[in-house]
Amino acid sequence: MGGGRRVFWELVRRETKVTNPLTPTQVKRPFVLLAGASALLLVALLEALFLGEYATEVVAATLLVFPAVWLLVRVSLRMKRRVKLDVFSPLVAFPLAYVLWFGLGSLTFLWESNPPRYLYFVLGLLAYLVGVLATRRKGAALQEARRPSERIPWSASHFRFAVFVFFVFMTGSYLLLVAQTGIPAFHADVVLRREALQPHHYLVAVLLSSAMTLMLFLAADLWSLKRVLAPLQSGGILGLAAFMLGSFGNRGFLAVPALTLLILWHYWRRPIRMGTLAIIALAAFMASAGYGYQRVRAIRSDWRESAWSQWLYSSAAFTLHTSLSNFRDVVQAIPSEVPYQRGYLTFGALLQILPGHHESSDEFFKRILANDFVGGGQPGSLLAPFYGDFGLGGILMGMFFFGAFSARAYAWTAKSPTLLRVLLYSWLAQTALFSLYGALATYFITLWLPFMWWVLHCWMRTARQVAERGSQGPVRSLRPA
Repeated sequence: MGGGRRVFWELVRRETKVTNPLTPTQVKRPFVLLAGASALLLVALLEALFLGEYATEVVAATLLVFPAVWLLVRVSLRMKRRVKLDVFSPLVAFPLAYVLWFGLGSLTFLWESNPPRYLYFVLGLLAYLVGVLATRRKGAALQEARRPSERIPWSASHFRFAVFVFFVFMTGSYLLLVAQTGIPAFHADVVLRREALQPHHYLVAVLLSSAMTLMLFLAADLWSLKRVLAPLQSGGILGLAAFMLGSFGNRGFLAVPALTLLILWHYWRRPIRMGTLAIIALAAFMASAGYGYQRVRAIRSDWRESAWSQWLYSSAAFTLHTSLSNFRDVVQAIPSEVPYQRGYLTFGALLQILPGHHESSDEFFKRILANDFVGGGQPGSLLAPFYGDFGLGGILMGMFFFGAFSARAYAWTAKSPTLLRVLLYSWLAQTALFSLYGALATYFITLWLPFMWWVLHCWMRTARQVAERGSQGPVRSLRPA
């Protein structure tokens, strides 16, 4: 009797497994999706009820951005299980930074009656992702780049000569600038002191080009297994270049080479994990906010007794808010008051090499918005130049082609990660991340530096190849005379 009961229950369990093959996770998945969709529709309904005039765009942005972010996170997690995630690939670093920048910036408009066009933010990100996914090569994206060679692929003598020439240019241009303007960072009126640099923009370009080239080239040699220069020499010049750039009181002078060096370290020396990168980014953002607060406190007497809580809000939140509010004002001014610029804002940096003064995109926005303040231009994020040239179509086309170009550049670098390719992609990734604040190419130096590095690479690599062929001696022919 007992044996028959055991056989009966064994048959029941087998039948249950056959008739219900779904796992508990598979059974819960439709309910989780249904609950998430219901919550999303509830949020959209509340927005429609309470936001009034701007409810249409906010609701549309909500219904697009949350599924897009969920899909991006889901794809990233699946790819992470298969391959090791490369944090600086076009599908990781820039989309995450984009969501954080525009997401946190949008929170600063919660209590304002005139928010920016949130829908444009979402459409810009979607256009970028479509461009990346449409052109990336299978197996090239979302994977860790291979380690390059053990040393820099250049002639040692030519490399030393290039370092000497750029060191002379860097120190000479710095001394000329300091003799005429002083050292801005050592004065309380650092903003006014920095304005004195504008008439000397050619000297500033020479200083930046020389200092950044030295910093990146020397770092690549310092982080190689076989070095051309002694570590003390490379480290000393790196520190001197950082001091010179930082002494002008401009955060961008230091932030641009610092981020490029971080990406170069990731591909040339040792990969950086996502958690480590997040900690570095948070620390850099807080340091930048603290510097901005101290700078404002030095020139405004009403802030000298302010509480520490204003430190973060006054600079960090203010930076996010002004970037998006500038974009909002540009959308309201173009084309109702100012016509579309038909490419001048996006490609105008190419004209800055010509004699005379040529407005950058941020200076153009400052002029049309009629804002008169001490300082540089008025950037409106990377979307503002695209919109100012061709409207919403400019945002879609610009972000799509930028995503496609980033994906192809990444695949080109991952295929054969030579030092030149790693340098160029590091510069591109840095430009993309900082463009969230300003534009892709605000100044000509953004385009000039990669071209100059390519010329230097060809010159030094050719010299090394000639020297190697000469050291092998003449090759004797085996053919009879």
